Amino acid sequence: MESPIRKIIGVFVFVLISCTGLYILFDLFGKIRLTFLEYKYILQYTLYVLFFLVFILSFFLNKSRVFFLQFFLLLHFLMIDFYSGQANTFEPAFSILILLFNLMFISSYKERGIFTASGIRRFSFIIIQFYFFYLLTIQDNLYNEVMEAFAQVNQGFLAFSALFFLLSLVNIGKSLNSNEDYAFFFVLINIFVLFFYMKSDYALLILIFTFFSVLFFIFAILKDFYAIAYLDELTGLPGRRALREEFLKLGDNYSIAMLDIDFFKKFNDKYGHDVGDQVLKMVAGMMERTEGGARVYRYGGEEFTILFPGKNAREAYPFLEELRKRIASRPFIIRNDKGRKKKDGKGIKTREEVRITVSIGVAGKTSNAESPEDVIKRADKALYRAKKKGRNCVKF
Repeated sequence: MESPIRKIIGVFVFVLISCTGLYILFDLFGKIRLTFLEYKYILQYTLYVLFFLVFILSFFLNKSRVFFLQFFLLLHFLMIDFYSGQANTFEPAFSILILLFNLMFISSYKERGIFTASGIRRFSFIIIQFYFFYLLTIQDNLYNEVMEAFAQVNQGFLAFSALFFLLSLVNIGKSLNSNEDYAFFFVLINIFVLFFYMKSDYALLILIFTFFSVLFFIFAILKDFYAIAYLDELTGLPGRRALREEFLKLGDNYSIAMLDIDFFKKFNDKYGHDVGDQVLKMVAGMMERTEGGARVYRYGGEEFTILFPGKNAREAYPFLEELRKRIASRPFIIRNDKGRKKKDGKGIKTREEVRITVSIGVAGKTSNAESPEDVIKRADKALYRAKKKGRNCVKF
């Protein structure tokens, strides 16, 4: 399982790489602007294809936040592209604020569907913004006054932009638990970098900004789709489908271990399924640190599978024994308030320390005719022998 320190380091590296890459990209834009202009329409048509893909993916995977942000980005891009060819001057500072404002609100949405009552309100919220902007543009005097006001990039505007940026940073950065969250964070960083280059050919910059934002969301959705298909939601480990596909890549020398948490059903009955889930997460986290080239999978329930490519059962045994000892020696703390009662009737929180043990059966491939499924069956039999021998042991 990912520790808080590792997550902080991961976020820092993500921000550093994103900022560096975007600064290089936008700086490169200034040097080869004519090349970008030459291929502008190819980029535009490619962008429309990407929009179509992200709309389809977000709809079928029920990613309403992604859908509405892409809907906003599409309208925003069309607005910038349209007004870049008009006589009236469009001020980039106005666009930056609109981007930050909508990113902050859309990232805070809860998943409540797209074509639902809540979804219709969100559609309306986005469309109304652009409708008001349209009403503004048809009144030339008022439009010019507003754009001139935004053209005066003073300390007040910088402070206002900084406020929206910080609010968006807090709003998005407080979770960062999924690839989708990181995609929102990437768009925020993209806007931040875009701010320093907005005096360039802004319409072309927005094309590049939108292109990479949509592309990153497609990448994030595909990664989330992979997680849904192949990863166990509770533990984060690859599931049985991933294990079956890994079987297709195995050579002639490998071993498979089946691990089962001892007395897990009794543990669930006594402490509840929520605590049982925490035990599964703890065991999964410790299994991920198994050495010897081990690949760990959740097989189902309280059973896990450990695959050792290139190692026979004897070679895998020391790593499994070391794992068994680490799990058995680590205390698991259970905190609850169902203990004694105070005089005022409130419960006193109690702290109980329990030990979790596991039984492991391991088997290696013995002949060319033997399939991975056959090896798993022998590992299951070895696991049964480990339970018969008193549990908390590794058996062949």
